[in-house]
Amino acid sequence: MVSLAIGIGLLVVVVFAVLMIRTKIKTNEKLTATNVEISHKKAVIEARNKELTDSLEYAKRLQAAMFADFEQIKAPFADKRLLNQPMRIVSGDFFYMKTIGTKTLFAVADCTGHGVPGALLSVVAHTSLEQAVTELGITMPDLILRRTNELMSTAFNPQLKEGMGELNTKTVRDGMDIALVQYDADGKKLTFSATNHRILVLSKSGELHETRGDSVSLGDPNLVSNFTTHQRKMETGDRVLMFSDGMVDQFGGPKDKKFGIAQLRALMKKGHPTLADLEADLLTTIRNWRGDQPQTDDMLCMMVQV
Repeated sequence: MVSLAIGIGLLVVVVFAVLMIRTKIKTNEKLTATNVEISHKKAVIEARNKELTDSLEYAKRLQAAMFADFEQIKAPFADKRLLNQPMRIVSGDFFYMKTIGTKTLFAVADCTGHGVPGALLSVVAHTSLEQAVTELGITMPDLILRRTNELMSTAFNPQLKEGMGELNTKTVRDGMDIALVQYDADGKKLTFSATNHRILVLSKSGELHETRGDSVSLGDPNLVSNFTTHQRKMETGDRVLMFSDGMVDQFGGPKDKKFGIAQLRALMKKGHPTLADLEADLLTTIRNWRGDQPQTDDMLCMMVQV
C-alpha cells in the first residue's frame, strides 16, 4: 500500500510538472509572439516617424530656400542677429529684410499655428508681403500692411476676388501678426507699424522704449484698418528687438508660468557689450527657464544695432 501511495504521489507530481512545463512553454510562445509583434509594430512606427521627419526636414529646406539667408543679407546696420527655434522643424514664424538705396525694411512675423500648417501659412503670408513691397516699394509700413492684408485675404478666400462671392463656412480666418519696420540710414529714422506685436528699442544710454502694435491680425477679409504709424530717431549704438509670442509665452520656471515680457525687458537692459552676447544670454535664459518643459510655440527674435 505504501509503495502504491508513493507511486501515485510520484505520478501526480510528474503530471503536475508536465502540465506546468507545457503551460510555461505556451506562455513563452505567446510572449515570443507578442514580442515579435511589438518589435514589428515598433519598426513600423520608427519607419513612419523617420519618413515624417525626413519629409519635415525636406520641407524645412524648401522653406529656407524661399526665404533669404539672414547672414548674407546686406543691410546698413552695425550688427544684426536672428534667433530662430521652430517648435517642430518647420515654422509658422518668419523674418523679412530688404534694402533699396538708403532704406531697409525688416520684420518679424508670426502666422497662426506651428509645424506644417504654420509653415504653409507662412508661405502665403511671405509671398503676400513680398508682393506688397514689390508693388509699393520701400514705403510706409502701414501701407504695406494694408496691401498685405488684402492679398492674404483673397489668397485664403478666392471667392472674394472681383466680387465673386461672400464669406462662407470655408472661409480661412487664420492670419499673421507682424512688426514691420522701415529704417532710413540717411536720417537714422525708424518708421514702423505692427499688428499684435511690440517693438523694443534700447538706446545706447540704456533707456528702453517699448511700442505696441494695433490689436488686429492680417488675413482677415473684414479688416478695414488704418494701421498706426510710429516713428523714432535713432542714434549710433541703439538696438531694436522684435520677437514672436512663442518666446514670452514659453512655460517654465519654478512655478510653471510664462516667461513674460518683463523678463525680456530686464534681460535686454543688462548692458551686453555686443548683440552676440545678448543673443547668447537670451538663448541660455530661455533654455534654463524652459527646463524639462516642452517648447510651447515657434520662437523667432531679430536684433539689429544701428
